[in-house]
Amino acid sequence: MALLAVFSTICLLAVMQGAATSANNRARVTASGLAERELEYMSDLVTASPESVEALLDAPEAANPNVAALLASSDSYWGFVIDGQRYRVERRVSRQTIGAGSPCENTGADAATQFATRVEVKVTWEGMGASTKPHVASALFPPHRDASGIGEDKAVIGVKVSGVLGDDPARAGMRVEVTDPYGDVRWETTDAEGCAIFVVSPPEWGGQYEVKLVGNSSATYVNQAGESMPTDIQHEVKPGDSRTSAFENYELAARVKVIVLNAGADVVAVDLEPLSGGSLGLITRPIVGGVAEFTNLPPGSYKVSAGTAPAQPLTLIPGQAESIEVVIPTGGGSP
Repeated sequence: MALLAVFSTICLLAVMQGAATSANNRARVTASGLAERELEYMSDLVTASPESVEALLDAPEAANPNVAALLASSDSYWGFVIDGQRYRVERRVSRQTIGAGSPCENTGADAATQFATRVEVKVTWEGMGASTKPHVASALFPPHRDASGIGEDKAVIGVKVSGVLGDDPARAGMRVEVTDPYGDVRWETTDAEGCAIFVVSPPEWGGQYEVKLVGNSSATYVNQAGESMPTDIQHEVKPGDSRTSAFENYELAARVKVIVLNAGADVVAVDLEPLSGGSLGLITRPIVGGVAEFTNLPPGSYKVSAGTAPAQPLTLIPGQAESIEVVIPTGGGSP
């Protein structure tokens, strides 16, 4: 009886798992169809006229667009319902440089005539589970045949993000935000070349734009000054301008935990001093429970010291988490 119960439970779990997998596969097939439907609709819009492209780029994000009455859901989040399953379609439109020039390389206003339109569609469905990835599809549409540039009232800001290590230092998938003179914020994600492009509408007399590198939501990146979200100000951007903001030496942050042994009561902090380039200065952290922690460190060479203990060298690589011990000679306090 016990064995029968065990085998029955195993069989039931296998059947349930198979049913869930089958339902998820059916939902993914439907999600693929919804994504292709949206891309086909966008193809018609992008090829209609240069003005339709500009209208899309003025409002680059949309959720559940183009819902047919037959497929509409009563829920504001899940826009589509098909065979009793609810789906959400999210669309994002951006520019992408084609040809030899790019505002990310500060090649001048000529790069403004070499923009294609990129459309990315993401489809999720109700009950898909945290371990299931959404269906994502994208397409790149060439410039409209009647396009004569970006318009005399526009300007271009190219944002280049790069690292310092490795053969290919471009930083792809980094979120960049630009705040215009009116306080409105737009964002783009860097492409495979580490480039994000913004076409803006500055005042005729010029306006100030703040460019902020937000980074990657799954990890912390810092520059050589230890800044996790550095900013750059583009002053007096006027119509027809082509500007470049460059965020260089942007690497995955490292951290180190310093364990202090034999410390006297007067040893209350640990010093971390960079030995390599960059503008990061001496960092001091308090000792709490015999430990001092340093986070958001740019990779490089450091010197660790506390009390009368001899300074220890430390080399950190991107993303490294290091624990080291600093032993202070018995009876030793501050030097």
